[in-house]
Amino acid sequence: MRLFGYFIAVGALSAVAGCAGMEKETEPVQVNTAKGVVTCQLYLPEVVMLDESIAHPSAMSLEEADDICRQEGVRVMNEYLRNQASS
Repeated sequence: MRLFGYFIAVGALSAVAGCAGMEKETEPVQVNTAKGVVTCQLYLPEVVMLDESIAHPSAMSLEEADDICRQEGVRVMNEYLRNQASS
């Protein structure tokens, strides 16, 4: 039982430490779609799986809006990588 508590403590510390570097978020970005404007919160330029919608049209599902935001994240990431390569 004591070992279980150890693993819980290590897991909690790892989670907090992992979030410490996550302060890199953009100002919300708006993406125009055929169904309306999706507002996205993009995070790290090299990690798009965290990108998510924070507002979307009622005609669009959350999953669809999140996919659009990840696509926008990929576009931003590619631009970031091009800029890094030319520096």
